[in-house]
Amino acid sequence: MRLLLTKSFSREHSLFYCYVWNDSDMIGLPKYADMSPNSLFQGEGRGKRLSVWYNQAELDMLFGNIEKKISADPRYFANAKSEFYKWWDLLLPYIKKEKKIGSIDCIEDFYDIFVKWWSPMASIIYIPDMKDAPEDIKKEAFKIRDETQHYSDDGDRLFIEFFLAHYPEYTDIAYVISPTEVFSLKDGPLSQQALAEIRKRLDGYIVHKGKLYLASELDKVLEANKLELEKPKTEDLKEIKGVPASKGKAKGPIKLVLYKEQIKTVKEGDILVTEMTSPDFVPAMKRSAAIITDEGGITCHAAIASRELGKPCIIGTKIATQVFKDGDLVEVDADRGLVRKI
Repeated sequence: MRLLLTKSFSREHSLFYCYVWNDSDMIGLPKYADMSPNSLFQGEGRGKRLSVWYNQAELDMLFGNIEKKISADPRYFANAKSEFYKWWDLLLPYIKKEKKIGSIDCIEDFYDIFVKWWSPMASIIYIPDMKDAPEDIKKEAFKIRDETQHYSDDGDRLFIEFFLAHYPEYTDIAYVISPTEVFSLKDGPLSQQALAEIRKRLDGYIVHKGKLYLASELDKVLEANKLELEKPKTEDLKEIKGVPASKGKAKGPIKLVLYKEQIKTVKEGDILVTEMTSPDFVPAMKRSAAIITDEGGITCHAAIASRELGKPCIIGTKIATQVFKDGDLVEVDADRGLVRKI
């Protein structure tokens, strides 16, 4: 029997960032959730987008374990919070540019800090959406997330800025070079053979259990590990349903945003459709008539920002970015969580 994996997240991120996430899943999360979930990372290569696939039942179990630990041990959240800030306080000077990443030794240290921060972050960030977690802890977890979420992409940004500044001759591989290969640069330039192997990833790559494969090896990886990727049926769909996050109704043309460079293309009155928003999206959200996302819970960025802006918003559709294309005219009923092609 194969384990079904569902695409849970998709963002513009590098292979460096992918390994931070992978190492946290494999090494750090068991400390907080007593398990390491099956995860598969799928990178576009040139496209720069990274998609992360999980088994939903395992994710539910992971979050359930965290919820039980919070209820059973009053020290659990305090310890997670302490670890979060221990490493966050070391990351923040880099993010605020008070401290510079100026060498390979420095980027190695940065990577180690990033990984160690990621695990307590992952254990805290979903607490506000947990039904049975104590309200005081949910509020404090939400405060932590709210204070730090606008820095969410800065770890990757700092790596890319460092790499492009110090190794401009390798600009084309910035998003597909692994941390180990980056760290090896302190011993000298990459060989032509190593460069040729890295450049194969520009056509896409896979990371599973820390091992790196080319995109062309996906079927082999799935077969060897008894995995299957969920492929929702989206053909000929005229209507989809999600979770109402901010009530209201709207009509307008779809503007699909999968890459950050597309944010500026959202025009007044467009229906913004994306995988998930972040603070970078706020100007486009202000111009849009409604916001539709694939991902997210009721306390995610899209939900909170849309309510603050008074914009109709539907989250958690899972397939909006696959069903709709630019220019599709739709009706949005965020009271009922429905989007329908006109």
